[in-house]
Amino acid sequence: YRFYAKSDDGVRVWLDGWLVIDQWRAGPLSVSGDFANVGEGPHTVKVEYFEQRGDAMVTVWWQRTDIYQDWRGEYYTDIYLQPPPVLVRNDPQIDFYWGLGSPDPRLPADNFSVRWTRSVYFDAGDYRFYIWGGDGARLRLDGWAVIDNWLQDTEHTFQGRFDAVGSGYHTVVVEWYHRGGLAEVKVTWERIKKQGGPQPD
Repeated sequence: YRFYAKSDDGVRVWLDGWLVIDQWRAGPLSVSGDFANVGEGPHTVKVEYFEQRGDAMVTVWWQRTDIYQDWRGEYYTDIYLQPPPVLVRNDPQIDFYWGLGSPDPRLPADNFSVRWTRSVYFDAGDYRFYIWGGDGARLRLDGWAVIDNWLQDTEHTFQGRFDAVGSGYHTVVVEWYHRGGLAEVKVTWERIKKQGGPQPD
């Protein structure tokens, strides 16, 4: 399951005593955390929240993630990923060219955003991540920001590096939005170093 919290200000979320989201800080927040292999039956969810100043707001919800074999794509009708998504689907890869159209009739041709999530197996090493297209993009690996270029208002190629990725499965989250013009996006990565010298994949 993926747990989500949208708040102003700090928020924490536990499942059966395990901390899933820990963002105890001031400011508007939109965060998530994963909990694998949740067993069937009743569970205890606990939420803590504090308000420091400004608007007082907190929303917490969760969704099952293991029914998506590839990328879990959540599509929104604005550029701010405002919940709930109008479309959730399995995307085999992030490599799209919609031109002047939109991904789905339920979405506008301009001013929409997408969040893609996937569990990916990585060999140990250093990696460079790329996002082509769009007006703003973010990429996180296990919650760590690798690419953070939001509100750019022009088409870009975005890239970021993450060193010493451990061997095994890791959660990749891509957030992307399109304001207008030709809509296209592609996400890739490459291993730039491993033991024995540079050996790109």
